[in-house]
Amino acid sequence: MASVHASVRALAGTAPPALVIERLNRFLFASTQPGRFVTLFYAELDAASRRLAYVNAGHVPPYRVTRNGEVSRLVDGGPALGLLDEATYEVGEVSLQPGDVVAMVTDGVTEAGSPDESEFGDDRAAEVLRSGGARPLSWRTSSPQ
Repeated sequence: MASVHASVRALAGTAPPALVIERLNRFLFASTQPGRFVTLFYAELDAASRRLAYVNAGHVPPYRVTRNGEVSRLVDGGPALGLLDEATYEVGEVSLQPGDVVAMVTDGVTEAGSPDESEFGDDRAAEVLRSGGARPLSWRTSSPQ
């Protein structure tokens, strides 16, 4: 995981998001044992335009909750990293408005079990977020003085 973290930090912002993830995938494919992989959600936010460009590499799709309570998932991307040498990735883009929330979760949330062995699930997670479980952070477009 430390290697993935360092690689993302080194590659972030050096190329368009899809190319960053393709480079990371090739590195992991060449340097990890067969059958080992990493899921990752990578995003770059342009605060001035409020555009979020992202690549979902096999991760649980994050939720986008608008201030009106509409929920969508950020699914554009491709396979988990390290599985396929020549994998390609698509970039998704969303425009964020004041009050919108992007919530990233792991399968530990959606697959959490109850005493009756039912999973928490995607729909329940979306409902928690829709009902106010996600609170927007303040939006700052300029640097502090």
